[in-house]
Amino acid sequence: MEIKFKTLQYASFSFTDFTNKYLHIISKVYIYLKDHAMSSVSFPKIPENVPLDFVKVSPAYRSQVIKVLIGILLFLACYLLALWLAWQLVYYGCLAAIFMLSARIHWITILGAAGIACMVIMLFIFMIKFLFKTVKDNDPTRVEIKRADHPALFEFIDKVCKETKAPSPKKVFLSPAVNACVFYNSSFLSMFFPVRKNLEIGLGLVNSLNLTEFKAILAHEFGHFSQSSTRLGSYTYRINRMIYNLVYDNAGWASFLQRVAGIHWILFFFAQVTAFIVQGIQWFFVKLYELIQLSYLALSREMEFHADLVAASVSGSDAITNSLYRVEFGQEAFTYSLERAREYYEKEKQLPKNFFLLHKRNISFLAGENSLELEGELPVINRETVQQKLLPSRISFKDLWATHPTNNERDKNAHNRALGCEMVTGSPWLLFSDTEKTQQDISLKLYEQQFGAGKTTLATTEHLISWVAEKEDQSSFHKKYFHFYEQAGLQDLYPGKNAATIENPAQSFDDLFSEEVTRKLRLYQKAILDLDLAKKIHSGEIKLKKFEFDGAIRSVDTAIEVYSILKKEVSENEKWLREHKHRIYHWFHDRLRSKESLLAESYVSILAFLDNTESDKAPFFKLYDDLITFYISIVKGNFKEDELGYLINKQNLLYDSFAGKRESFTDRILPGNLSSKDLFKEGYKKAFFLQDIRNPKKARNLEGLGPFIEDMQKMLMNIHTLQQQTLRALLEVQD
Repeated sequence: MEIKFKTLQYASFSFTDFTNKYLHIISKVYIYLKDHAMSSVSFPKIPENVPLDFVKVSPAYRSQVIKVLIGILLFLACYLLALWLAWQLVYYGCLAAIFMLSARIHWITILGAAGIACMVIMLFIFMIKFLFKTVKDNDPTRVEIKRADHPALFEFIDKVCKETKAPSPKKVFLSPAVNACVFYNSSFLSMFFPVRKNLEIGLGLVNSLNLTEFKAILAHEFGHFSQSSTRLGSYTYRINRMIYNLVYDNAGWASFLQRVAGIHWILFFFAQVTAFIVQGIQWFFVKLYELIQLSYLALSREMEFHADLVAASVSGSDAITNSLYRVEFGQEAFTYSLERAREYYEKEKQLPKNFFLLHKRNISFLAGENSLELEGELPVINRETVQQKLLPSRISFKDLWATHPTNNERDKNAHNRALGCEMVTGSPWLLFSDTEKTQQDISLKLYEQQFGAGKTTLATTEHLISWVAEKEDQSSFHKKYFHFYEQAGLQDLYPGKNAATIENPAQSFDDLFSEEVTRKLRLYQKAILDLDLAKKIHSGEIKLKKFEFDGAIRSVDTAIEVYSILKKEVSENEKWLREHKHRIYHWFHDRLRSKESLLAESYVSILAFLDNTESDKAPFFKLYDDLITFYISIVKGNFKEDELGYLINKQNLLYDSFAGKRESFTDRILPGNLSSKDLFKEGYKKAFFLQDIRNPKKARNLEGLGPFIEDMQKMLMNIHTLQQQTLRALLEVQD
């Protein structure tokens, strides 16, 4: 809070005399007001009559802790045995090296002794290296803030810590994320000496919540460390991290071993033996780690349940559950905002001064797109709205490899003994002193990470918002269509020249386009996703014992029944959608023909052209899918070094396939009212292949694959724009 003092001038003394005399008084008043800035913000109350055992650790939590500890003890027993064997190898290996040197001094015996010593010492180092590993949680987008900069925020944090009985964070950082988290640097010694935690607050999170929900999220984070009974979970996290470092974090060790192997072929031989032994050790401990990890992940989910109850105990059950849905929605808006900023950056080489104003605007925009009511500037999202408007999957199951429970599970847990509490709907931005500067500073950090744009020209956020709104207007259609064309796809819009008269023609425009029709379309799209999920459960690709379908618990053996139910629904809805598109065609064609035959002909020619663009796009879309699948297999490392030639050949074959399709591509005659559009000025083929595709053969190894995929993606986006312009021309004729 900035305090401005109004000065008065008197004849008896100058302004300088006044400030010198009373400077210390002014400073004390300013500091007092800064330190008590929180008094202007209503701190959310605690629920009344909270049961004493409300945040008591559950039996499920204790059970998972015991399972994890048993697993860790098993690991430690195996590890100590392996460490003892490694020490024995060091002892006898060094004796063997000394024996070789004492027998005869020769360059071969010297290298042989060095190889043996190096082998056993590197093996022992492999077994103990994790003890000296410090895991630093570094994020270049974080900016540390001080109490003097944001006194109201720090006072708010202090009060939440006091209510949750958690220690105050060591440091507080701001970041761009739609998230808050507690983090710290972890090492072997941190198991024995407590490490104070740091708090990260994402400004995307601040944009997405009200004040009570913001309190609930902070309380959730502090809830992980608020009680002695839950600190055991933190201890198991550290041990689990050390096990991970032993099993997987070996890049530095392997690099040093390779350098030693490169000195001489004798050292190379012993390095290969070392690597072979280590691979055996890794295989054993990886299997053991996976077993322990399943127990740890189950414990992690119980920790989330418990932290939610801590949050509910100080802010109410609705605050923590609503915040989960709003954070998820805020993340969608954040991703959408980044995509729009990226498009603007690629076109104008500028970025908005304040990204978070754009994010705030897009939260409201996407709420409107999803027909969500607004409470102030935030969408009203809870379990009911998610079920009714966002349409979640009908299939649910416990993901054994998930670190967090689903939002639905967390909602049920928090409302098992629901605590009511008054909601303070003001914005958490009230806690920040210089909101505009804070947002701009973190925006720059975000740009450096996302775009490498340290010195990029900054545009006014208002200009970018206007540009985004214009783009949205160009890519969407009149609200009277209820987003039908955006979601229904372009297939089957044109039934063909010999389209038969339909049996059930539309009686009104509202029969064709309504909220009910769009909802049915979205349910059909969800059913397609659920069908794929049921297929994966039945095939064993998703390993489960039971799952939930339409609220009923089912064994995995019944997945084929669920698949059949969904398959039938999808088939029926495919038929409905195809017929509905034909009803739309007949409705508009009949009315246009009754007005003017030329309009009807124009309508048919645009529809036929649009149908052709869809068939022209299909092979390139399939090629892009093959490219992505190929790229993912490379990223996952599903190949050996000697297969590099095969991979390069496959990359080149994919490009040859593209080049062949482009060469044989047939140009098309544009409908009359499309030739004047900017995108079609040089003809259809030029518009279709507006984006140049870089040839990966010109790059070394697989370095050309990334640019190839990037250019294909831009090409498909361009084709999408082409189709949008065509569809817009069609709707102009319809209207």
